[in-house]
Amino acid sequence: MGAAGGSISLRCVVGGTPPPAKRWLRGGSPLHLRPPFHIDGDALLIRSLELSHADNYTCVAENPHGSDSVTWKVIVLRPPVPPTLALVEARARELELELRPTARAPGHALAKAYTLHWRLAAPEGEWRVQAANPGPIGLTGLRCGSAYRAYASAGGPPGPELSVRTTGGPPVAPADARWIHANATHARFDTGVWADGGCGPVALRLEWAGSGAAGARDVPIGGEVILGGLTPGCRYRVAARASNEASWTREVYEFTTTASEGGFAEEVDAPFPATAGELALLLALCAMLSLAALTILAILLRRKRSDGGVARVTTNAEKAGCGTYRAPPHQTPKLPPDPPDVYEISPYATFAGPPAPSGGSRAYTLQLRALARHDDDSAPPALLPDCCDEETCLDACDAQRRRRRRRHYCPDHGNKYGCSQDSGS
Repeated sequence: MGAAGGSISLRCVVGGTPPPAKRWLRGGSPLHLRPPFHIDGDALLIRSLELSHADNYTCVAENPHGSDSVTWKVIVLRPPVPPTLALVEARARELELELRPTARAPGHALAKAYTLHWRLAAPEGEWRVQAANPGPIGLTGLRCGSAYRAYASAGGPPGPELSVRTTGGPPVAPADARWIHANATHARFDTGVWADGGCGPVALRLEWAGSGAAGARDVPIGGEVILGGLTPGCRYRVAARASNEASWTREVYEFTTTASEGGFAEEVDAPFPATAGELALLLALCAMLSLAALTILAILLRRKRSDGGVARVTTNAEKAGCGTYRAPPHQTPKLPPDPPDVYEISPYATFAGPPAPSGGSRAYTLQLRALARHDDDSAPPALLPDCCDEETCLDACDAQRRRRRRRHYCPDHGNKYGCSQDSGS
């Protein structure tokens, strides 16, 4: 007697002199030895029994002195009825199941051993097999908030499949945008209102867009997070994606910053923690501003030094005398000294007198000096070059001679009085 799907062995040992020959019959007809029928030494082995293999099998031994035989009636039973599974308790990472055997049905084999098969439902995992006994069975080390599939067998077909799930689930998002508080330039996110769904730590990522700006950042759960640098009076959209071991949740919220003139009374002034790239950009910007400030300061100091030097005015006493000037032959009145706050400008003038009466002579001397104060001009006069030697004075010092010119006029009756006439001095 054997169960479908199993195997059975029929042993036939013969002896005699001379040794007899052996052959097998099935239902009185010769048996063709081909799968699932095999000779295993002195036995006939039938593998993968099927209900159709039920029959009479005979072993016949013959020699010249006679023959002998033995017959077996093979009965093939249906496989054992598979057991059932039931969920006793589900926890975050554990499942407790119960294996319940099924009563033996007529024509079915008796169950001798049980096995449990289970796997993760999504994503689909590999089947895991473990020996089991009737009663409670514990599965540990499972994933939180995940679905599993399981069934049991008793050496035959699988039993009914059981779908179970560990407790917990994806994060639970806030129902509305009341977890977002905004003023004119900052928004505060109270991430503590996000529930972990019973599966432990949550990773939260915020993606925002509005007023021509967009960004994204991973933020911690369980506190307050500040987003700064917003534009007053603008609407922003925030997509929040929270994930844990079980799954993920994504929700989109909207908020509007207040106008710059009043509105949200609570002050929110702390920005997000800067990333390494933002810190590098900030340092580079500070360095450029410092360099520009130092450059402007250096230019201002240089201009101040240049403006502090006042051009020095050369007085008459410091000028070297030209060799062509000669003292007049008559007494010349002296002009008063120059005031300390004036400088000389050099006009050009020509003077002529009437002829002297007969029998007499006249001499004329003209001295013109024009003075101006330094603060009356837009800029002090430039320094004048020193006078040159006698031979080149008339040519090289023309500008200096215009500044101070003297003319001596003698009597019209010649040079009898020794008066020196020099039109160029």
